[in-house]
Amino acid sequence: GIFLTILSLLLIAGFVFIAGEKLMEEWDYYYIHYSDVSVNGLQVGGQVRYHGIEVGKVEDIRISTEDVSRVEVTISVTKGTPIKTDVEAHLVLVGITGLKVVELTGGTNLSPLLEPGSEIPPGTSVLDNITGKAEVMAEKLELIMNNIMAITNEDNQEKVSSILTNVDSF
Repeated sequence: GIFLTILSLLLIAGFVFIAGEKLMEEWDYYYIHYSDVSVNGLQVGGQVRYHGIEVGKVEDIRISTEDVSRVEVTISVTKGTPIKTDVEAHLVLVGITGLKVVELTGGTNLSPLLEPGSEIPPGTSVLDNITGKAEVMAEKLELIMNNIMAITNEDNQEKVSSILTNVDSF
């Protein structure tokens, strides 16, 4: 009986020692509002990184009750993490899995610290930049196609044919 009691106490002490540090960790909470952006792949419990270093996790994701095109994300970071007022929150893909994490970037030494409970402005993701460039390229391609169609319409084909016939008769 004494052996089992001592073994149980050691097991409980080991559990408290290992898990207690994580359970007692203090967090600062911040909010990010993404408008007209898909957060597909971002999950509650997902990582929050600051310049590539894991500093926290995603606590909550919800659609705004005031504006349905807006997604509200709550993050927690380790207490004391120096989040500056000029930091932006980007959604970044992790590998080929489709999962996303929140990547905090920017921040200068001259900027003041952002108070816990404040809003971190969203940044544009690489995917958004690529999508924007693809839209511009599609518009330019459509303009080129319209110009080619205008050049090759029936009137212009007849004019070119007439010019070639006149040149051939010389």
